[in-house]
Amino acid sequence: MDVHFVLGSGIWQEVELWPRHIAALGTPVAAATQSSGFVELTNQTYAFFVDKTGALNAYSVDNTGIWKRQIISAEGTFWPNTSIAVSQQFGTADGFVGSQNQLDVFEIDVNSTLNVKFGFRKISFVESRHLHCSEKCSECRFRLACIGLEVEAVIH
Repeated sequence: MDVHFVLGSGIWQEVELWPRHIAALGTPVAAATQSSGFVELTNQTYAFFVDKTGALNAYSVDNTGIWKRQIISAEGTFWPNTSIAVSQQFGTADGFVGSQNQLDVFEIDVNSTLNVKFGFRKISFVESRHLHCSEKCSECRFRLACIGLEVEAVIH
């Protein structure tokens, strides 16, 4: 994947984010910006995708301009080309689990389980909970209300 960016009114630039062939052609990518702080303002941009081995990857960049990679699940956890939804959490007090510094990542694993991972600022992402489908069916739907954002994932 290549990232295209521009600073101010400058010229668009490009950087290759990960090695070629790490993910299948057409792999969904979810991007989000995480910002926080009252006295100090920190900003990070994230890109999430599932690689060919079925592992969830997170690439992040902050004011240094250097992209860093985290693999935040084991291989075989997800199907390649798994769709991902991401949201910064809002509406809760700073300093508690679920604070505004939290970035949530939603994905459905190979067992038809909705996974929610979260991370704070530059801390590694951790798995927080699983939501299971209550019925064995050919089409499972999961809905999760996330501070005004409804995320729906469908497995076929």
